[in-house]
Amino acid sequence: MIVIYKIESELSGMKINHKGLQQILSAGKKGLKSIIIGSIGLALTACYVLIFGKFFPIVKGGLGHDFTLGLPQLLSGYFWFRNNGLSSVFWFSPFICGGVPAFPHPIHFFYSLPQFLSFLVDPFSAVILNFIIFAAAGFWGHYFLVRRLFATNVSIALLCATLFLFNGFYVYRYIIGHFLFHSFMLVPWCVLLLTDPGRDNAPGRLRKNAGACAATALLISYMVHSTLQNLMPPVMLSIVVACLICGLAMGRRFSIGTWTKRFICACALALAISAAKLSALYHFLSHVPRTGYSLPQFTRLSDLLYVLFHSLFFSPAWERARQSMTNLQFTLKRHEFEFGLTFVPLVILCAGGLYFLIAWGIARRQKKRCGLNARTMSLLMVVLSVLTLPIALNYYTPGWNRFLKTVPVIGSSTQCTRWFCMYIPVITLLTAIVAQKTPFFRRFRVLVAIIGIGCILFVNLNMNKSYYHQETYSPLPIMAMYYKVKKGQWDPVITDIGVCTDEFGRPGMPVFRNDSLIFGQSQLLCYDSAFGYMLENLPMNQLSPGSVFKEKDGFLNIKNPACYVFPEANGCLPGDQFRVEEKDKVVAFTHYRPYDFKMPLAQKIADYVSLGGLFISAVLLGWYVIGGGLVFWRRKTGSTVKNQARSR
Repeated sequence: MIVIYKIESELSGMKINHKGLQQILSAGKKGLKSIIIGSIGLALTACYVLIFGKFFPIVKGGLGHDFTLGLPQLLSGYFWFRNNGLSSVFWFSPFICGGVPAFPHPIHFFYSLPQFLSFLVDPFSAVILNFIIFAAAGFWGHYFLVRRLFATNVSIALLCATLFLFNGFYVYRYIIGHFLFHSFMLVPWCVLLLTDPGRDNAPGRLRKNAGACAATALLISYMVHSTLQNLMPPVMLSIVVACLICGLAMGRRFSIGTWTKRFICACALALAISAAKLSALYHFLSHVPRTGYSLPQFTRLSDLLYVLFHSLFFSPAWERARQSMTNLQFTLKRHEFEFGLTFVPLVILCAGGLYFLIAWGIARRQKKRCGLNARTMSLLMVVLSVLTLPIALNYYTPGWNRFLKTVPVIGSSTQCTRWFCMYIPVITLLTAIVAQKTPFFRRFRVLVAIIGIGCILFVNLNMNKSYYHQETYSPLPIMAMYYKVKKGQWDPVITDIGVCTDEFGRPGMPVFRNDSLIFGQSQLLCYDSAFGYMLENLPMNQLSPGSVFKEKDGFLNIKNPACYVFPEANGCLPGDQFRVEEKDKVVAFTHYRPYDFKMPLAQKIADYVSLGGLFISAVLLGWYVIGGGLVFWRRKTGSTVKNQARSR
């Protein structure tokens, strides 16, 4: 009996060891698979950088023309951080136009990753690092989105993530200098957090949903603070449409009621976090409106659809657009129509659509149900209705055009073609769904992914980019001043109002004019689109070249930016300059330090609401992380105790 007991004990021990070995091998396979997928993603990101990195700068040493606003603004933000840290809000900046709002400005991005990176490296390097970071964020966000929601196979997920990575809207906008739109690459993460059904019925679902809402709110509020405000309507609509498309594909796993609650909570929390920024922005734009521009639109629907289709799947049809649009005050150039996803998703969607049509026809002949119930039809109608909105906004009729000029945000726009960016996440998501549900693509998924990714790389390598090789703005002066200040060789200060002149002494507006801050000058004829592209909305008043302490009629020669934002509270008019008796404020302002000003009650309330929103988000995320850690620890220790008991 003793011998039999020993044999049984040894056999049970062998079973335990064999099971443990299987677990180790399984974990090893998963780890190896993760390493391979990570290596492929890293390789694709490296290809992306190799293809487009040559534009930072181009061979001639130039950057896109809109970097002339972004890089000096990053430098001024570094000056502020160097003197004040993050404890004081960067309300106003003296670096251009004789002094402008900073935090209330629609394209000021002090609270963003590129600005934070500039605290460590020079502005140009910060811009490049930010380009790579958000490209990778978009790639992995889309990969995890389709893998988590649809269990899409790895090959198809990598293909669709590559499609989103190489979308023309992000990369070519960035090349031209619109790196303010970098947070567009966070859209897949928002969709994933809002739509993932794994939290609905799992233990601790309240904690998980609260964490997802808080994370989504932080991403959306980051979009606001990183100056994506004028694109927030189409971006939010693209998130909604993408979520509903996910719902259609997931069927019964998707609860429209749960999603709606999650979406409303996330938006409410994001609105609370962004309240201070939005309030300040409203106060500024209400006193400096930019509604004098006409709104360009297409006069023929056929031209509009051609430009949209060609720009999404082939090359930007900007010449066709320029010929067929009315109300053009400014030339809309190539970068305004860069939305390209290549022809790869078009082929997959057409082939998949043909398969589903054939399958639907067979089902009809066999009198089978096609699954189009009332719920599905309702969601489908909502999706199609929202997707027609960018087309409607860009189609011209006189009455419609007049009405749009009265609509907030749209009324102050110079064009609505940027709304086409709505289609980018929608198309890449549909491509993943169709490829996963089509037997042919699912069967030959590895081959399809290899050919598809190869075509994407080939198209982007061989696309005509001569338009972007003509840019001339040099980042070298900004970089040189950054390192000079960092080494303590110069104390940042604005001493004069400056104007760029040509060889004959005539004032001009060269592309590098905002770089005047490196000479201690605030550029009078600055580049700041908030005041109009030709500064038609900038109240010059008595501002003139010369010392900021030059006196005239009781005023100094520098603007009081608080008057642009809160004129009533400070007893002044928009565009007023500092008074002679306010020299102490001017000294602080010109040295990139805060000065005293008054703000209305509404702004004070908004500030507290933003602090409350941040606190709530931190608590919810802390609850999610700490609670998840405790659950993991209990499972780990519980399984250990059980194994020990069994071994005894």
